[in-house]
Amino acid sequence: MEVDFGGLTYRIGQMPVIEQFHLARKLTPVMAAIAGKDDVLGALGGVLGDMSVEDANFILFGLLKPVSRKLDGGLGWAPVVKGSTLMYQDIALPDLMQIAFASLQRNLGSFLPGL
Repeated sequence: MEVDFGGLTYRIGQMPVIEQFHLARKLTPVMAAIAGKDDVLGALGGVLGDMSVEDANFILFGLLKPVSRKLDGGLGWAPVVKGSTLMYQDIALPDLMQIAFASLQRNLGSFLPGL
């Protein structure tokens, strides 16, 4: 699946099922906190604010792991993250969150309802 954000093209790959399981396990409290809420943004902010840095990083980097970015000049694709390092400092926060959400939809959309 390819998506465009910030004028750049990203490829969202499929993550291994065991990684999907562990991400779903970490995301279950988030989904439970926002389920049925009128103020989804407020509920999401509350649960994310209470989440440990380690859990937040596990989720964010886990979602970005299967993502690659199209290189200029037809040079192919390069990973967006390596380990816990973001490889492109020009990705703005709104684009980063949209890329992560696209990966969430691609990899866990059939498991976590409402995505």
